[in-house]
Amino acid sequence: MTIIDSKGKLFGKISIIDILIVVVLIGAIAGAGYKYIKARASNPFVKQDKVQITFYCEEFPEYAASEDNIKKGSLVKDGVQGTVLGAVTEVKTGKAISFAQSDKGEFNASSKQGYLSAYITAEGQGRYSDNGLIVNNVEYYVGQIVDKLRVGKSEFRYNVRIQDIKKIN
Repeated sequence: MTIIDSKGKLFGKISIIDILIVVVLIGAIAGAGYKYIKARASNPFVKQDKVQITFYCEEFPEYAASEDNIKKGSLVKDGVQGTVLGAVTEVKTGKAISFAQSDKGEFNASSKQGYLSAYITAEGQGRYSDNGLIVNNVEYYVGQIVDKLRVGKSEFRYNVRIQDIKKIN
């Protein structure tokens, strides 16, 4: 008796093509499972910490921080990653800070009329560690520039930094 007969069947019962299809399917399932396990995927079984994140924006139009646009409880979202970082708990505004180079090559701070600076504090959920915060597989850390931050109905671009991240007990 031969291992493969004239019809291409193993031991006269199973086709080699069938075996190859089963091997490819098992490999695909194993690969997908490995990728899922290795990914830092949001897992409902991983404990989420309650956190407070403070953002600082040096300069933005005054109308963007109006109470019509930003209220306590407004969502704070990373507009690039699509990650909800929390809800606004506090907004503190001040004079805008713009830096311009003088004729002598020195950089001087000044403010613009119609513009403000702001500290925006939000509370949300994520995995907190000494290295920062992970929210929906995206890492955030103090000093990081958030290219597009959506707060309520307003959007802040390019000059928003994460000022502080704290775990709340």
